[in-house]
Formats: sequence, structure tokens, C-alpha cells
Amino acid sequence: MSIVRTLVKKPIGWIVIAVSIMFISPVFWGVTSGVKPVDWILNYMWGAGEETYFPVFNWLFYPLIGMAFGVVYKASDDHDALFNKIFEPSVLLLAVGSVITITNFKFHIGDYFRSGPGAVIWITGFVGLWLWFNNKYLNRFVVMTETPYRQALDFICYMRRATTKVYLIHWILLTWSAALFGYETQGYTGTIILMIVFTFVTYFMSKKIKYAI
Repeated sequence: MSIVRTLVKKPIGWIVIAVSIMFISPVFWGVTSGVKPVDWILNYMWGAGEETYFPVFNWLFYPLIGMAFGVVYKASDDHDALFNKIFEPSVLLLAVGSVITITNFKFHIGDYFRSGPGAVIWITGFVGLWLWFNNKYLNRFVVMTETPYRQALDFICYMRRATTKVYLIHWILLTWSAALFGYETQGYTGTIILMIVFTFVTYFMSKKIKYAI
């Protein structure tokens, strides 16, 4: 990301690179050299399986789009107007992504870790709608002095503000807990229970960690 930002100064350039990655990435999936040390590197670039779950291609798409949106967000004097503007494009992306995905569901959904263009477009539209929804409705609820859902809203807003800290703690807990619970061993009920437990454990641990990360 630092290299891209250094070489390409304008956000529109980052978007072009992101879209290019979205379409080009599937070409490289599964490409190996046959040389183990080299393939270790290639697996992180576009591989799948136990050695890497989030390969650079095509997951680099999302931070590039996020970085471009962040610049626009910081430059905007009216965030409400900005989020209102992304509503219709987000709905369009969601619809287009859905249509593309159903034409070849197996390819576009893939193994999740390597999603085709249809799924990437769909996810982008969903994120846009989620941001719009949060800005339009959640923020309004939060400013209310009294609401029966105040505690739940405070919880959501805290997790939103402390996203980076929560993310790091959450993944450390999940990764090390695999040694205790195993992989795909709990079934639906056990998984849902563990999701709830880990969410609140992450929350309380993040509250105890005072320094900013």
C-alpha cells in the first residue's frame, strides 16, 4: 500500500489498480513453479489452502478501495451528503455483482479466499450500503439521550471505534484457540456459542488494553 501510494498519487489511480487486480487475479490462481521455496512466496501472492487464507491477489482490492474512499472522506465537509451519494452506486454494485455471480456461482464465490469479480463487486456494494446505513440510522440513534437499545448501541459504537485493536485481539484469540477446540469440530450450535463468547472476551480484553494500537 505504501509503494502504491508513493508511485500513484491520485485516488482514481488506486481504484484503477484495484479493478485491474480484481479481473487479473484469477489468471494467476494455481500457478506454481514446482520449486518449493519459490512456491511458498507464490502461495502468499495468489495461493490457497493451509499456507495462506488471504492471498495478496485479489485481497489487495479492498484496502486500495478503502484508501481511495478514505481520502474522499477526509476531504469532504459534509459526510452525510457523501454517504447519501454512495447509496445508489452501492445498490447498483450489489445488483451487478449478484447477476455476475449467478452466471458462474462456483467460480465467483470460489473458496471465499479467492473470490471472482462477481463476488468482489457484490461485497463492495454491500460494504457501501453498510456504511450508508450506519451513517444514516445508527449515528442518529446514538445521539438520542434515552433509548431502550442504548447499551447495545454503545457496544456497537465502541467496537467500531476500536476496530484495529479488536481485530488484532480477536484473531490472536481465534488462532490460539484452534489448538484447544480443533478445526471445524464444533458444529453449528457450538460455533455460534463460541462466536458470542469470543466477541465478548475480545470486547473486555480490548477495554483493558489502554494503549492505542
